[in-house]
Amino acid sequence: MIESAVYETLTSSAAIAAIVGSRVYLEQRLIGTTLPAVTFEVRSNAAVRMLAGASGLFSAEVVVTSTAETYAAARSLAETVRGAFEGSHVATSATLEAVRFDTETPEDSTFGDGDENEPTRIEQTYQVHYRSA
Repeated sequence: MIESAVYETLTSSAAIAAIVGSRVYLEQRLIGTTLPAVTFEVRSNAAVRMLAGASGLFSAEVVVTSTAETYAAARSLAETVRGAFEGSHVATSATLEAVRFDTETPEDSTFGDGDENEPTRIEQTYQVHYRSA
Protein backbone atom coordinates (compact mmCIF):
# COMPACT_ATOMS: atom_id res chain seq x y z
CA MET A 1 0.00 0.00 0.00
CA ILE A 2 2.65 2.59 0.98
CA GLU A 3 4.83 1.50 -1.95
CA SER A 4 2.08 2.18 -4.48
CA ALA A 5 1.25 5.54 -2.86
CA VAL A 6 4.91 6.64 -2.98
CA TYR A 7 5.25 5.42 -6.58
CA GLU A 8 2.10 7.28 -7.62
CA THR A 9 3.29 10.46 -5.88
CA LEU A 10 6.74 10.38 -7.49
CA THR A 11 5.49 9.48 -10.99
CA SER A 12 2.69 12.07 -10.96
CA SER A 13 5.16 14.92 -10.45
CA ALA A 14 5.67 16.81 -13.72
CA ALA A 15 9.00 18.15 -12.43
CA ILE A 16 10.38 14.65 -11.77
CA ALA A 17 8.96 13.27 -15.03
CA ALA A 18 10.65 16.08 -16.96
CA ILE A 19 14.02 14.76 -15.74
CA VAL A 20 13.60 10.97 -15.53
CA GLY A 21 10.59 10.24 -17.72
CA SER A 22 9.09 6.99 -16.41
CA ARG A 23 12.32 5.73 -14.80
CA VAL A 24 11.03 5.47 -11.20
CA TYR A 25 11.64 2.06 -9.63
CA LEU A 26 10.81 0.25 -6.39
CA GLU A 27 14.01 -0.87 -4.61
CA GLN A 28 16.37 -1.16 -7.58
CA ARG A 29 16.65 -0.29 -11.22
CA LEU A 30 17.48 -2.89 -13.83
CA ILE A 31 21.08 -3.20 -14.99
CA GLY A 32 21.65 -1.05 -18.05
CA THR A 33 18.72 1.27 -17.35
CA THR A 34 19.23 4.72 -18.83
CA LEU A 35 20.08 7.50 -16.38
CA PRO A 36 18.89 9.64 -14.74
CA ALA A 37 16.57 7.49 -12.63
CA VAL A 38 14.88 7.44 -9.23
CA THR A 39 14.55 4.40 -6.97
CA PHE A 40 12.84 4.16 -3.60
CA GLU A 41 12.44 1.65 -0.82
CA VAL A 42 10.40 1.44 2.35
CA ARG A 43 12.78 0.59 5.19
CA SER A 44 10.27 0.56 8.03
CA ASN A 45 6.51 0.67 8.28
CA ALA A 46 4.43 0.51 11.46
CA ALA A 47 1.05 1.51 12.85
CA VAL A 48 1.06 4.61 15.03
CA ARG A 49 -0.43 3.78 18.42
CA MET A 50 -1.73 6.22 20.99
CA LEU A 51 -2.79 5.75 24.60
CA ALA A 52 -6.37 5.26 23.43
CA GLY A 53 -5.28 2.57 20.93
CA ALA A 54 -4.84 2.55 17.19
CA SER A 55 -4.78 6.00 15.59
CA GLY A 56 -5.44 4.92 12.02
CA LEU A 57 -2.11 6.42 11.02
CA PHE A 58 0.99 4.57 9.89
CA SER A 59 4.57 5.76 9.91
CA ALA A 60 7.13 4.68 7.33
CA GLU A 61 10.75 5.48 6.60
CA VAL A 62 11.18 5.88 2.84
CA VAL A 63 14.56 6.23 1.15
CA VAL A 64 14.56 7.84 -2.30
CA THR A 65 17.72 7.56 -4.39
CA SER A 66 18.44 9.94 -7.25
CA THR A 67 20.99 8.56 -9.73
CA ALA A 68 22.46 10.52 -12.65
CA GLU A 69 25.52 10.66 -14.89
CA THR A 70 27.25 13.43 -12.89
CA TYR A 71 27.19 14.77 -9.34
CA ALA A 72 25.61 18.03 -10.53
CA ALA A 73 22.81 16.17 -12.32
CA ALA A 74 22.20 13.89 -9.31
CA ARG A 75 22.12 16.93 -6.99
CA SER A 76 19.61 18.70 -9.25
CA LEU A 77 17.41 15.58 -9.43
CA ALA A 78 17.56 15.11 -5.62
CA GLU A 79 16.47 18.72 -5.09
CA THR A 80 13.61 18.23 -7.54
CA VAL A 81 12.52 15.04 -5.75
CA ARG A 82 12.58 16.81 -2.38
CA GLY A 83 10.52 19.70 -3.70
CA ALA A 84 7.93 17.36 -5.20
CA PHE A 85 7.77 14.75 -2.41
CA GLU A 86 7.76 16.78 0.82
CA GLY A 87 4.38 17.84 2.12
CA SER A 88 1.10 15.96 1.84
CA HIS A 89 -0.36 14.00 -1.06
CA VAL A 90 -3.51 12.06 -1.88
CA ALA A 91 -2.86 8.82 -3.75
CA THR A 92 -5.24 6.07 -4.82
CA SER A 93 -4.17 3.63 -2.08
CA ALA A 94 -3.33 6.04 0.76
CA THR A 95 -3.29 9.63 1.90
CA LEU A 96 0.24 10.75 2.71
CA GLU A 97 -0.58 13.08 5.59
CA ALA A 98 2.97 14.33 6.09
CA VAL A 99 6.15 13.63 4.14
CA ARG A 100 9.10 15.12 6.01
CA PHE A 101 12.71 15.20 4.79
CA ASP A 102 15.01 13.65 7.39
CA THR A 103 18.57 13.06 6.13
CA GLU A 104 20.64 12.92 2.98
CA THR A 105 23.65 10.82 2.06
CA PRO A 106 25.48 11.88 -1.07
CA GLU A 107 27.42 8.96 -2.43
CA ASP A 108 30.62 10.16 -4.11
CA SER A 109 30.78 8.56 -7.55
CA THR A 110 29.14 5.20 -6.98
CA PHE A 111 30.31 3.62 -10.21
CA GLY A 112 33.95 4.66 -10.26
CA ASP A 113 36.76 6.03 -8.18
CA GLY A 114 35.52 9.49 -7.20
CA ASP A 115 35.47 11.50 -10.45
CA GLU A 116 32.65 14.05 -10.23
CA ASN A 117 31.84 13.40 -13.89
CA GLU A 118 30.91 9.77 -13.25
CA PRO A 119 27.45 8.44 -12.37
CA THR A 120 26.48 9.45 -8.85
CA ARG A 121 23.60 8.71 -6.50
CA ILE A 122 22.16 10.73 -3.65
CA GLU A 123 20.02 8.98 -1.02
CA GLN A 124 17.39 10.99 0.83
CA THR A 125 15.48 9.61 3.81
CA TYR A 126 11.93 10.77 4.50
CA GLN A 127 9.53 10.10 7.37
CA VAL A 128 6.07 9.48 5.93
CA HIS A 129 2.88 9.48 8.00
CA TYR A 130 -0.08 8.11 6.11
CA ARG A 131 -3.52 6.55 6.37
CA SER A 132 -5.18 4.00 4.14
CA ALA A 133 -7.58 5.29 1.53
